[in-house]
Amino acid sequence: MVNLLMAGHDTTRFQMAWAILLLTRHPDQFEALRKNHNLVPNAIAEAMRVRPANRRTFRLPRAPMEIDGFKFEPTDLLVANIEAANLDPKKFPKPEEFDIRRENAGDHLTFGHGPHLCAGASISRVEMAEAMKVFITRIKHFDIVKDPSFVANSSIFSGPNTLDLAFREAA
Repeated sequence: MVNLLMAGHDTTRFQMAWAILLLTRHPDQFEALRKNHNLVPNAIAEAMRVRPANRRTFRLPRAPMEIDGFKFEPTDLLVANIEAANLDPKKFPKPEEFDIRRENAGDHLTFGHGPHLCAGASISRVEMAEAMKVFITRIKHFDIVKDPSFVANSSIFSGPNTLDLAFREAA
């Protein structure tokens, strides 16, 4: 249990920070979320789609295979670009647009898929949803105090290391 909780700590915190950062850049979406808490799971999914904390995943083929004329052997390390997959315009119309009402937001590949689905996906979703509910319930207005610092030199992880916010009573 400890490994499960700790393994996803960085990715969950980065992903939550991405969600908050996206909401600062889309105040209309934040207000919609505050008015309708039922949008929380979809807002988390959309943040994971638009700005995945886990950018890449690695696989080894089980057997020799060919895809679009490219041949791969079991010793070849394959890198799946989650960022690109989550922005596929064939799957997500207007893929660069952050929309917490997007009907298929949960179809992202940030947690992997099928037998490679992240073991901590469920707990991460619950943690982020609960944190988001507390945030949108207690915070009415907020601003970024200074530009966030981001994870440096990582081809795998992405996200704000710091996110300095100021909270205020009225807009």
